Amino acid sequence: LYQYTEDEDKKIDPIYENSDFNIDDFKYIHNYMRSCSCYVMMVINNSPFIVNLFKGMIKHKYSKLYQRSKRTVDHIIICNY
Repeated sequence: LYQYTEDEDKKIDPIYENSDFNIDDFKYIHNYMRSCSCYVMMVINNSPFIVNLFKGMIKHKYSKLYQRSKRTVDHIIICNY
């Protein structure tokens, strides 16, 4: 993430928490969002770990029904602005 210029606004769509991403990856994203001077928005699945890590940065919560799996997943929008 740090390779991008600080004046570019970004939207991050990481892999869900229960996949190949690990805790350190999410902490890296958290630190980036706290330290950069650009606007960053991330959409991710809702989980206790993510909610605790990004406390104060959560702007909205919503549910999404995936037609293929017929599963409803709760998502959160996290912003540093």
